[in-house]
Amino acid sequence: MSLFKQHKGLPIPIKVIKSRLKNGQVFPGLVPILRRLQIDTSYAKDSCSCDSSLSDADAEEVPSSPQIPLNGHHVEYLGSVEVGGLGDVTLIENAITTVLSRNQNSILVSMVTGEIGVQTVDRSSRKVLISHNYTEISSCGRRNDNPLIYSYIA
Repeated sequence: MSLFKQHKGLPIPIKVIKSRLKNGQVFPGLVPILRRLQIDTSYAKDSCSCDSSLSDADAEEVPSSPQIPLNGHHVEYLGSVEVGGLGDVTLIENAITTVLSRNQNSILVSMVTGEIGVQTVDRSSRKVLISHNYTEISSCGRRNDNPLIYSYIA
């Protein structure tokens, strides 16, 4: 069954990681899709409020340059816990429970998704707190009872 048939009449949420080229033009692969959805690509180029990802060169500059804007998802960092060497997705719920039970102060951060990995950047100091390549991340997920709290294992 196709995605459209399965969700007929319902919104289908998507996240586009790379929507524009360096020159600001809409990524060529998205143009036919946007046209089918009757979205004007010139409008999408000029007024897209999407967060852009950091390039490899920009990722190296984040800790040393406070002028770099904080692109990414603004979230609260609640902490981390050692889960061992398995990295299985079944460890996510218990890890979140452990972190929440510690009642640590949260830190306002930006989760910056780049082309090669994820960085957690402190929004006040603009220092990179955590940086993982996608190849280092073995699983990610959330608790069923609180979908606003998520975690990944790296």
